[in-house]
Amino acid sequence: MNAIKLENVSKDFEGLSVLANLTLEINAGEFIGFLGPSGCGKSTLLSLISGLSTPSQGQITNTFSKKNTSFVFQEASLMPWQTVEKNISLPLELLGKNKQEITIEVAKKLTMFHLENYANYYPRQLSGGMKMRTSLARALVSNPQLLLMDEPFASLDELLREKCANEVLEISKHQNLTSILVTHSIPEAVYLCDKIYVLSHKPSKIIEVIELKKELPQEKTPAFRGMKKFNTLCENIRAIL
Repeated sequence: MNAIKLENVSKDFEGLSVLANLTLEINAGEFIGFLGPSGCGKSTLLSLISGLSTPSQGQITNTFSKKNTSFVFQEASLMPWQTVEKNISLPLELLGKNKQEITIEVAKKLTMFHLENYANYYPRQLSGGMKMRTSLARALVSNPQLLLMDEPFASLDELLREKCANEVLEISKHQNLTSILVTHSIPEAVYLCDKIYVLSHKPSKIIEVIELKKELPQEKTPAFRGMKKFNTLCENIRAIL
């Protein structure tokens, strides 16, 4: 079932064409990736899908409500006057959840993202990686149906980046999330996604659609990154870009 659909979508900024006639469909429960050159409009595309901006031309259908959507931006965008624990709890407070439920869910996310020892820290006391892990925990604490991610792991070191990616993938599959990832990392996209849309330089068009479900195992483990097929796919995508 199509949960999100773009039909001939274009986006212009002050006369500059950024996205040109994009048509694509995203099914509920899919993990989708957008890859492309720097500045090609990947973040703009994510903003359009979220409803934070509107297309210059074309139509976007998104069946998910904003209440059931979480967005992880490139910057952590935390409230500097609140602790890690309070930053993570904010979505649940806005949804009117009771105190006990908030405490339980926040504790789970603190442990999941290795932040349990930093619950009472403020953003100014955190490293860039810790800030992003807090942002990820906040995005997932409300159990959204649609998860939008704009380079969420970019500030993490390689090992922690892989661990957080594993957690997001497990949560996405377990909760049947529809997840959309913008990334510059080809291995990250191949590891996480069911399907990858490869975009051209501006004005961006879709130049390739890679159906990874047909190429790779459904159950992905860390060992999957070392498979010959995995590395071959990464090389093929690199050649396209």
